[in-house]
Amino acid sequence: SLSEMALKHSTRPTTGERPAGRVQPAMKPSQRMTKAELIKRLTALEPGVPATSAAWENERLLHELQVHQIELETQNHELREAQQHLEISRDRYADLYDFAPVGYVTLDTKGIIRELNLTAAGMLGEDRARLVGVPFHLHVECADLARLRVHLARRAAPAERLATELHLARKGASSLPVLMQSVLVPDGDKQCRLCRASLADLTDRKQAEAALRRSESLLRSATDNAAVGLVLLDRNRRYIFANPAYVQILGLPCTAAELIGKGPAELLASVYPTQISPQLDRAFAGERVTYELTLPRPGTPGEPAHYVVVYDPKRDAEAVDGVIVTIFDITGRRQLERQILEISERAQRKFGHDLHDGLGQRLTGLEMLSNALVEDLNVCEPALGELARRLNVELRETVTQARLLSHNLAPVPLAGDGLMHGLSELAAGTSRLPGVRCRLLCEPPVIVRDVATATHLYRIAQEAVNNALKHGHASQVDITLAERGGGVELSIANNGHALPADRTARQGTGLNVMRYRAEIIGATLAIQPGRRKGVRITCTLPTSP
Repeated sequence: SLSEMALKHSTRPTTGERPAGRVQPAMKPSQRMTKAELIKRLTALEPGVPATSAAWENERLLHELQVHQIELETQNHELREAQQHLEISRDRYADLYDFAPVGYVTLDTKGIIRELNLTAAGMLGEDRARLVGVPFHLHVECADLARLRVHLARRAAPAERLATELHLARKGASSLPVLMQSVLVPDGDKQCRLCRASLADLTDRKQAEAALRRSESLLRSATDNAAVGLVLLDRNRRYIFANPAYVQILGLPCTAAELIGKGPAELLASVYPTQISPQLDRAFAGERVTYELTLPRPGTPGEPAHYVVVYDPKRDAEAVDGVIVTIFDITGRRQLERQILEISERAQRKFGHDLHDGLGQRLTGLEMLSNALVEDLNVCEPALGELARRLNVELRETVTQARLLSHNLAPVPLAGDGLMHGLSELAAGTSRLPGVRCRLLCEPPVIVRDVATATHLYRIAQEAVNNALKHGHASQVDITLAERGGGVELSIANNGHALPADRTARQGTGLNVMRYRAEIIGATLAIQPGRRKGVRITCTLPTSP
């Protein structure tokens, strides 16, 4: 029947599904009919004449034409809808193309500009319409033309994405650095290919690189001309940076550049295991370390050089991946300090001699006169004799104090076994004080041949004894001088008060002076509580002077 034929035509597939959620154009009434309505309409139009008549055949043809019309109108609507979507996509692509943050240029096989976006036109400083059909190389700086030719010549390999830095020439403006990246694309139905390139503005990157180079140059100049040695060790304890001062300070037989890849274990092998390696272990554990290093002075055998070394851990995230080493040469300062101490020592000796030869002699003379006065008064005026006797006792005590003071300021010569004699006199003089017992323990005898070292050891013992009496109120002081492991150990122990808990070993003038003297002679000073009470001060020389 006609309705079955219409159903067959109405169920033919359409050209595509309509996108959901889009606003559709207005449809004619026939387009809005459902399939059932369409069958009902066609059935109503079926003629009531026999199917073999000519009129029925005409009716059938008319109905087929109506069904065709409906089908064509539906397809036309779908085509218009697809065209609308394509126009929207095209406009969106045009916006993305023209206003992209990078420039896009399409070149033909001769390097002629076929098309470009607005960004590329802005980079070239011309109107887009005037740039189409113009050779691209006319807008490239002369110095970069060879690089452009190489870039365009290599485009014969389509699988490769090419990248080249160029400088674009612009009228009335400075050249613009860009990164040109290009690929080959087919030219429609033609056999040739087009070069589609992107142009990325490198101005910000170039400015950042220039600023970084200036910063690196300033940093390099500062480190190269610094008076302190600077090096950077990686996690394998190898040099990855060193300045010339480091090589000069240590007197290494190489340049700073030749240090790279090496390590302190190779260049400072004589002291690395004992002085350097333990400190580096602490630094790589995350601790900031400062210590003094003593090495033989380059070119001056027998004369040591003194350095202060600082290790600063360099962390990557949470782990320590390197250490920054700073080294200061303090040899000159140590020499100046030694000279100052020698001047001070000479001044003390002179004052001690003057005190002994001048005031001491006059006091001794007064003591002798007072003895004679006591004898005379005891005969003629016994009451005044007792007063004279008391004056004589005070004078005798004053003479004793003056002699002790002069001996402390100018001890006996300390070379050879003079240190033992000087310490013995120090102990004897201290024992003369009321309520104080001081003794020297030195068995077997210890010989210190270097006068400067012996003087500093004596002054350390003297300062320790004075501190024990003045601050510790000790009644017993033991001075011990002995050889230990090829070196010399001097210890002063007392039974007085211990150091206060809030007072560190580096506080106080007396303690600082003792530590300072120990550092000058290359010794270590330890301040510890006594075995039962009091304080024990130990000065240890690693080698016998």
